[in-house]
Amino acid sequence: MSGNKTVERILFALIFLPVLFTSACAASTPAVVQNTQAAPAAAVVAPTNPPPAPTLAPTTVPASPTVAPTIPPLSPTPPPTPTTAPQADQLTAWCMPEGYYPVSATTDPTIKPATAKTGSLVNGALSFQVPFSSCTFVYTFGQPKPAGTALKIYDLSSAPWLTVTLKASPSNPNVMYAVLTHTYIINPPLWTTTYRFVVNTPDGTQVRQDSLTFHKYAPTLCWNGLLPNVKTLTCQKQEDIHPWDASYPKKYYNCTDPTCIK
Repeated sequence: MSGNKTVERILFALIFLPVLFTSACAASTPAVVQNTQAAPAAAVVAPTNPPPAPTLAPTTVPASPTVAPTIPPLSPTPPPTPTTAPQADQLTAWCMPEGYYPVSATTDPTIKPATAKTGSLVNGALSFQVPFSSCTFVYTFGQPKPAGTALKIYDLSSAPWLTVTLKASPSNPNVMYAVLTHTYIINPPLWTTTYRFVVNTPDGTQVRQDSLTFHKYAPTLCWNGLLPNVKTLTCQKQEDIHPWDASYPKKYYNCTDPTCIK
């Protein structure tokens, strides 16, 4: 009996003693704690002499398309400024005295002869004392007028009683003229008459207008203060009119002065 117990004790010692020894050793070894934090990165120290940067191949930039500049259209060249003011349209007129031949066609009609008579300006109208053998009217324009430009002469009516085509001067393209021998111009059957001289181009455009008066000499007035008959130069007789007639002079009507003509 004692021998079995001894054997059991030996077996117990052989089995449990190594286990106890191992546990004791494990307990005495310090546990290694794993650090979960990452170690700080080492500071990068730039080298004192950095290596040369690599040479990059030049990047080819596509050329921008060339845009032609927009040139504004040229303005038309203004005409040169004349050194002198353009000549204004004007009328020059003269008449040949009675007994002289009209201006010859072989001479320049726009040149006034020495024997010609010029008019005078009276109340805005160019006035001539008739009679004449011919009258010349010269128009000077700022530029040439087309062929067919006409002179139209008016009296109190709205239609011209005389129309003539102006002729071009042989010496100046800006000058046109007309030589008239009409009786109502050189010796009208009235003591005085005023006409309108109007120049029109072929398209009807009025270029110029003037007033011209043709009159005879100033006669002695009749007893009633009126002009005598232009053809007979006689005055109306007193017995031919009555105080109630329109032609009877008012200054003699109901006159009590002894000098009044009854």
